[in-house]
Amino acid sequence: MSKTSFKNFLKLMPMRKEKVDEAQNTPKEYSFVGNTIARINHPKVQHVIITNVEDVANGMKRYTFSPDTELGTESLAPFTSGQYVSVKYQIGNVRTTRPYSLCSSNGEYQIAIKKDPNGLTSSYVFDNWSIGTKVDISAPEGWFCYQPVRDFKNVVALAGGSGITPFLSLAKTIKEGKVDINLTLIYGCRNRSEIAFKDEFDSIASSCPNFKVVYVLSDEEAEGYPHGFITKEIIKDNASDFDNTSFFVCGPKAMYNAVLKDLRDMGINRRHIRCELFGETHDIKEFSDCPQNVQKAVEITVKIQDRVYKVVADTSKTILRNLEDAGIAVLSKCRSGVCGFCHSSLVEGSVYIPKAMDALREADKLYNQIHPCSAFALSDITIIVAKA
Repeated sequence: MSKTSFKNFLKLMPMRKEKVDEAQNTPKEYSFVGNTIARINHPKVQHVIITNVEDVANGMKRYTFSPDTELGTESLAPFTSGQYVSVKYQIGNVRTTRPYSLCSSNGEYQIAIKKDPNGLTSSYVFDNWSIGTKVDISAPEGWFCYQPVRDFKNVVALAGGSGITPFLSLAKTIKEGKVDINLTLIYGCRNRSEIAFKDEFDSIASSCPNFKVVYVLSDEEAEGYPHGFITKEIIKDNASDFDNTSFFVCGPKAMYNAVLKDLRDMGINRRHIRCELFGETHDIKEFSDCPQNVQKAVEITVKIQDRVYKVVADTSKTILRNLEDAGIAVLSKCRSGVCGFCHSSLVEGSVYIPKAMDALREADKLYNQIHPCSAFALSDITIIVAKA
């Protein structure tokens, strides 16, 4: 280094020291752009507050959620029509979750819940949720969404009961011009009083030429409404060009079984049929392939980190339901064996997993991994689950 360069370097030293002294003495918080986007799109929890409650059909209500800024949720994660959120509940000693499809669009969060007289969570909601109630929900989840690369532009949606909710969201996005498809919705209900969102669907159909809705009534005969259940004859009467049509199905288990059989009989390729989550299982006897003469009660040993719990389990219920009934919090979202959020290790014992709900990978089966939401204990078992 020359003398001139050295002198210039010495002149810089006081200036550098001055800048250092001016700097803050605590580390500056920095976040990678990717991490910031991930936190926005996939928050671990979203704190919301109910801002509107309305009746949408006999026994069904729609709830509107807004961010609960007091608890730190400034905005809600974006979602795609067809996705769901999982709601967390603390009902007495039971800590549980339930998934609900979003029935809104344009960034607004709305879900609709139909009351089940024998249901734990729906009865709780109808008795306790009102404007101002605070609720914790998950980020949007699920893959029951239209994808132009995978699905045809012509879509026939087959809905039953509360399975109508994701299709209201899709119909709204079509009207808003966000999705360019031709949607024919065939909606099965018991009677006219149970048709949810009828005014909204009729309004969209009257102003949107690429949306059509047909209401099918099983328990009531009325002019202008097909009577009975959704059958292949009704599907054929209201849709065509099946070789270039995707079918989306969402409704009760009985409807799935009947509709999927009809679509197979019509020669529809299975890859062109999309089904929403199978739904939570309440009794092992719902499945024709379930084992016979299973003992009524077994013991489940649950290991969560360094804690061990023992639960006397009812074998007619899923492992997840037994743990929740015992007050043990378990990670869960879809409750249908699909999302893998409740992924657990089976250390010993045997379980039954219905074929209709078996979404385990081959590696899972090789290393004794199970989804407690879709598995039933057949003997005393020991499992390791993640801390909720």
